[in-house]
Amino acid sequence: MLGLHGLHVAFRGLPNVQVVAHVDSNSDESEKKMSVTQAQRYYSDYIEMLDKESPDIVVLTSRHPGDHLSQIEAAAARGCHIYCEKPMTADLNEADRIIDLVETYGIKLCVAHPSRYSLAYREMKRLIEAGTIGTPLSAYGRGKCDHRGGGEDLMVLGTHILDLQEFLFGFPERVWADVKTRAQ
Repeated sequence: MLGLHGLHVAFRGLPNVQVVAHVDSNSDESEKKMSVTQAQRYYSDYIEMLDKESPDIVVLTSRHPGDHLSQIEAAAARGCHIYCEKPMTADLNEADRIIDLVETYGIKLCVAHPSRYSLAYREMKRLIEAGTIGTPLSAYGRGKCDHRGGGEDLMVLGTHILDLQEFLFGFPERVWADVKTRAQ
């Protein structure tokens, strides 16, 4: 249950929402998982769940982008809206395919960037928009700068950093990056 960024409970307790199923191919601690998500039923296969439950929305909690396309295809084909953990995909062709699926099936897809909804960032946005702190001229974003550097760090934290900057400052006029290797 670690590392789910809260997506597994994103809809729990909301009015007029029933969490009908929890899907996990790893059945270890399934009762605990059911208790946390408050799901009514447990499945080890998402296709079986989609066929039996017909949910309005699915939440994809895997942080492995290679997992998402097949799950998105299956959910979209059944008319399910999707709340998807980032990164949605690591492949531009898959991203184009996902866009086609959303348009073809008329569904909504949200890639989870919950940071923009935290009180601190909403307050920062309010202060910027009110002019209270002046006009920001530039913004810098850094990942963890650890062993996951480069592409992995960009996918793990970079999407959050870019999303927050767009949330706070609007669509960028230009973007600059500095990429270094140990050899440089």
